[in-house]
Amino acid sequence: MFASIVVGTDGSATASAAVQRACELAAAHSSHLHIVSAYPSSAAPAVAMGRDPSSVTLDEHDADVCNAVERMLEAVRRQLEGSGAKITTHAVGYDPVTAILDVARAQEADLIVVGNVGMRGPQRKLGSVPDVLAHLATTDVLIVNTA
Repeated sequence: MFASIVVGTDGSATASAAVQRACELAAAHSSHLHIVSAYPSSAAPAVAMGRDPSSVTLDEHDADVCNAVERMLEAVRRQLEGSGAKITTHAVGYDPVTAILDVARAQEADLIVVGNVGMRGPQRKLGSVPDVLAHLATTDVLIVNTA
């Protein structure tokens, strides 16, 4: 049913719950799981204006932040080894919504999975990552109850 699933994470406990759910779905459907983590970078403004991310030169700080995010993603990938899902990680140097949507589009994802942080309770925010993804995605979105 799902050939390609994209899930976003920032390494938090709630995001880890969404990653776990996405991994379970990927294993059950023999899907390719793409785990995405975004980080702030000097490329973000250029990408927001439509520039191809691969054409933007990153500065030294960007490289340090990217390396830290890649290490976190590798730790997540190792935790999921043996799940039965094929896993690829993506550290993307711009905002979470754009990062998730771009990877989903590039990988022709059938499903995007995110946690529900920012969706309910007194801290609820319009414009939270799951809220915006639910409105902008051109594919199915599963918002996991991670609370």
